[in-house]
Amino acid sequence: MINLEHVRRMALTQISGTLAGSVKEDLTFKANGTVFITGAGSTVGTFDSGVFPGVYGTLTIDANGAWSYALNNSSYLVQGLTGNAEVHDQFGISWGFGFTRGVIDIIVQGANDPATIEGDLAQSLSVFLSTSFSGKLDIFDPDIGEKQFVSTTKTGKFGTFALDIKGAVVGHLLAMAS
Repeated sequence: MINLEHVRRMALTQISGTLAGSVKEDLTFKANGTVFITGAGSTVGTFDSGVFPGVYGTLTIDANGAWSYALNNSSYLVQGLTGNAEVHDQFGISWGFGFTRGVIDIIVQGANDPATIEGDLAQSLSVFLSTSFSGKLDIFDPDIGEKQFVSTTKTGKFGTFALDIKGAVVGHLLAMAS
């Protein structure tokens, strides 16, 4: 049999307390807080406790509302965040009959991971001969969308140099008078 007074009291309750936290890739891996059941039905129950995986980390909450969030910093999704990225890992929290009554929102901030460059990084040229050179560079960047070079052409008193967005390098060294 359904206790209508119990149902009415549950409808008048809210979840309050720490409903948000933040973590940062490569810097801050944990956030924590406590949530409370407030209102007319606040004596009706405890939180549905457990360990809940999210997109970027895991939330753990106990029956008294104490929660902690652990960022999975080694995840490619976390490492793929750019320096200005801000994403949310959200978790529905419930009590009583298991209906979601609130949301804990974790803000995950990205970090700019350094890129590495490999390829034809050195060539031997003679300063007494007019010489052309070419090569290919590769860029490795864990941040999503940042794996490209900036196209550039430079001309100086010793020759020219060009790099395209895919890493192709071409240049021409002018011979020096002997």
